[in-house]
Amino acid sequence: SSTPSPVAPEPGLQTFAEYMMALTDVKGLSDVAEIRATKARRRKALQTFTAEGAPGSALGPQLEKMAKALQLPQEVIERTGADELARLGLGAGVVGLLPSFLHALRELKRQGRSFSVCFRTFGHDLPNLAAEYNALCEGKHPLFPSRDVVLDGSDGQPDMRIDFSKINGCGTYVRDKQN
Repeated sequence: SSTPSPVAPEPGLQTFAEYMMALTDVKGLSDVAEIRATKARRRKALQTFTAEGAPGSALGPQLEKMAKALQLPQEVIERTGADELARLGLGAGVVGLLPSFLHALRELKRQGRSFSVCFRTFGHDLPNLAAEYNALCEGKHPLFPSRDVVLDGSDGQPDMRIDFSKINGCGTYVRDKQN
Protein backbone atom coordinates (compact mmCIF):
# COMPACT_ATOMS: atom_id res chain seq x y z
CA SER A 1 0.00 0.00 0.00
CA SER A 2 1.23 3.52 -0.70
CA THR A 3 -0.84 4.90 2.17
CA PRO A 4 1.09 4.99 5.47
CA SER A 5 -0.49 2.94 8.23
CA PRO A 6 0.80 1.43 11.47
CA VAL A 7 -1.40 -1.63 10.91
CA ALA A 8 -1.53 -4.18 8.11
CA PRO A 9 -3.97 -3.19 5.33
CA GLU A 10 -5.89 -6.46 5.55
CA PRO A 11 -5.96 -9.66 7.66
CA GLY A 12 -3.16 -12.09 6.91
CA LEU A 13 -0.70 -9.38 5.89
CA GLN A 14 1.93 -7.84 8.12
CA THR A 15 3.62 -4.49 8.32
CA PHE A 16 7.29 -4.13 7.47
CA ALA A 17 8.02 -3.57 11.17
CA GLU A 18 6.24 -6.84 12.06
CA TYR A 19 8.15 -8.61 9.29
CA MET A 20 11.49 -7.25 10.56
CA MET A 21 10.65 -8.19 14.15
CA ALA A 22 9.98 -11.78 13.03
CA LEU A 23 13.05 -11.87 10.78
CA THR A 24 15.35 -10.52 13.49
CA ASP A 25 13.79 -12.26 16.50
CA VAL A 26 16.32 -12.55 19.33
CA LYS A 27 14.37 -15.08 21.38
CA GLY A 28 16.50 -18.15 21.78
CA LEU A 29 19.74 -16.27 21.24
CA SER A 30 22.12 -16.27 24.19
CA ASP A 31 25.23 -14.60 22.80
CA VAL A 32 25.06 -10.90 23.75
CA ALA A 33 27.12 -9.86 20.71
CA GLU A 34 24.78 -11.75 18.39
CA ILE A 35 21.73 -10.20 20.04
CA ARG A 36 23.20 -6.71 19.64
CA ALA A 37 24.15 -7.35 16.00
CA THR A 38 20.67 -8.71 15.22
CA LYS A 39 18.99 -5.70 16.83
CA ALA A 40 21.37 -3.38 14.95
CA ARG A 41 20.37 -5.01 11.62
CA ARG A 42 16.70 -4.56 12.56
CA ARG A 43 17.23 -0.90 13.48
CA LYS A 44 19.09 -0.19 10.24
CA ALA A 45 16.36 -1.83 8.14
CA LEU A 46 13.63 0.13 9.92
CA GLN A 47 15.55 3.43 9.79
CA THR A 48 16.24 3.12 6.07
CA PHE A 49 12.79 1.81 5.11
CA THR A 50 12.03 4.82 2.88
CA ALA A 51 15.54 5.16 1.39
CA GLU A 52 16.05 4.82 -2.36
CA GLY A 53 15.82 1.13 -3.31
CA ALA A 54 14.38 0.09 0.07
CA PRO A 55 10.94 -1.57 0.36
CA GLY A 56 9.26 1.64 1.50
CA SER A 57 10.90 4.05 -0.93
CA ALA A 58 7.49 4.97 -2.38
CA LEU A 59 6.62 6.40 1.06
CA GLY A 60 9.69 8.69 1.08
CA PRO A 61 7.71 11.80 0.08
CA GLN A 62 5.23 11.12 2.92
CA LEU A 63 8.12 10.88 5.40
CA GLU A 64 9.55 14.16 4.11
CA LYS A 65 6.15 15.82 4.55
CA MET A 66 5.90 14.57 8.15
CA ALA A 67 9.49 15.60 8.95
CA LYS A 68 8.83 19.07 7.53
CA ALA A 69 5.78 19.39 9.82
CA LEU A 70 8.11 19.02 12.83
CA GLN A 71 10.19 22.04 11.76
CA LEU A 72 9.63 25.22 13.70
CA PRO A 73 8.35 28.04 11.48
CA GLN A 74 11.18 30.22 10.18
CA GLU A 75 9.83 33.33 11.95
CA VAL A 76 9.90 31.44 15.27
CA ILE A 77 13.51 30.35 14.65
CA GLU A 78 14.54 33.93 13.81
CA ARG A 79 12.66 35.44 16.76
CA THR A 80 14.06 32.93 19.25
CA GLY A 81 17.67 32.66 18.11
CA ALA A 82 20.00 29.68 17.80
CA ASP A 83 21.41 29.83 21.34
CA GLU A 84 17.99 29.88 22.98
CA LEU A 85 16.70 27.10 20.71
CA ALA A 86 19.69 24.95 21.70
CA ARG A 87 19.06 25.67 25.39
CA LEU A 88 15.44 24.57 24.93
CA GLY A 89 16.40 21.30 23.24
CA LEU A 90 15.31 22.65 19.85
CA GLY A 91 18.78 23.29 18.43
CA ALA A 92 18.05 21.99 14.94
CA GLY A 93 14.78 23.94 14.76
CA VAL A 94 12.83 20.70 15.08
CA VAL A 95 10.30 20.04 17.82
CA GLY A 96 10.69 16.93 19.93
CA LEU A 97 7.19 17.19 21.33
CA LEU A 98 4.25 17.52 18.99
CA PRO A 99 2.68 20.98 19.14
CA SER A 100 -0.77 19.33 19.36
CA PHE A 101 0.37 17.53 22.53
CA LEU A 102 1.64 20.79 24.04
CA HIS A 103 -1.60 22.52 23.08
CA ALA A 104 -3.58 19.70 24.73
CA LEU A 105 -1.62 20.14 27.97
CA ARG A 106 -2.33 23.87 27.93
CA GLU A 107 -6.03 23.22 27.33
CA LEU A 108 -6.22 20.67 30.16
CA LYS A 109 -4.64 23.23 32.50
CA ARG A 110 -6.85 26.04 31.24
CA GLN A 111 -9.94 23.88 31.93
CA GLY A 112 -8.73 23.03 35.45
CA ARG A 113 -8.50 19.32 34.64
CA SER A 114 -6.31 16.99 36.67
CA PHE A 115 -3.70 15.16 34.59
CA SER A 116 -0.29 13.53 34.73
CA VAL A 117 2.44 13.33 32.11
CA CYS A 118 4.73 10.36 31.57
CA PHE A 119 7.53 10.39 29.00
CA ARG A 120 8.78 7.11 27.56
CA THR A 121 11.82 7.44 25.35
CA PHE A 122 13.86 4.91 23.43
CA GLY A 123 17.24 6.53 23.83
CA HIS A 124 19.01 9.45 25.38
CA ASP A 125 16.61 12.18 24.28
CA LEU A 126 14.87 12.81 27.61
CA PRO A 127 17.09 15.81 28.56
CA ASN A 128 16.16 17.59 25.31
CA LEU A 129 12.50 16.67 25.72
CA ALA A 130 12.62 17.85 29.33
CA ALA A 131 14.10 21.19 28.28
CA GLU A 132 11.37 21.70 25.69
CA TYR A 133 8.62 20.52 28.05
CA ASN A 134 9.90 22.71 30.90
CA ALA A 135 9.94 25.69 28.54
CA LEU A 136 6.24 25.08 27.92
CA CYS A 137 5.62 24.76 31.66
CA GLU A 138 7.36 28.10 32.28
CA GLY A 139 5.57 29.90 29.43
CA LYS A 140 8.81 30.16 27.44
CA HIS A 141 8.25 27.68 24.60
CA PRO A 142 8.82 29.46 21.27
CA LEU A 143 5.51 28.17 19.89
CA PHE A 144 3.61 29.15 23.05
CA PRO A 145 5.50 32.18 24.40
CA SER A 146 2.62 33.55 26.45
CA ARG A 147 2.52 33.07 30.22
CA ASP A 148 -1.30 32.94 30.16
CA VAL A 149 -1.05 29.22 30.97
CA VAL A 150 1.84 27.93 33.09
CA LEU A 151 2.55 24.53 34.53
CA ASP A 152 5.51 25.56 36.69
CA GLY A 153 3.66 26.07 39.97
CA SER A 154 3.99 29.86 39.87
CA ASP A 155 0.18 30.11 39.86
CA GLY A 156 -0.19 28.09 43.08
CA GLN A 157 -1.03 24.88 41.19
CA PRO A 158 1.24 21.80 41.01
CA ASP A 159 4.64 22.22 39.40
CA MET A 160 4.60 19.89 36.37
CA ARG A 161 8.20 20.51 35.29
CA ILE A 162 10.67 17.65 35.00
CA ASP A 163 13.31 17.95 37.70
CA PHE A 164 16.08 15.37 37.50
CA SER A 165 17.34 16.34 40.95
CA LYS A 166 14.18 14.97 42.61
CA ILE A 167 14.49 11.22 42.84
CA ASN A 168 10.74 10.79 43.41
CA GLY A 169 9.92 12.87 40.31
CA CYS A 170 11.43 10.44 37.81
CA GLY A 171 10.96 6.77 37.20
CA THR A 172 12.95 4.15 35.39
CA TYR A 173 11.62 1.12 33.62
CA VAL A 174 14.16 -1.60 33.00
CA ARG A 175 13.95 -4.35 30.41
CA ASP A 176 16.08 -7.44 30.55
CA LYS A 177 18.87 -7.74 27.98
CA GLN A 178 17.02 -10.42 26.02
CA ASN A 179 14.15 -8.12 25.03
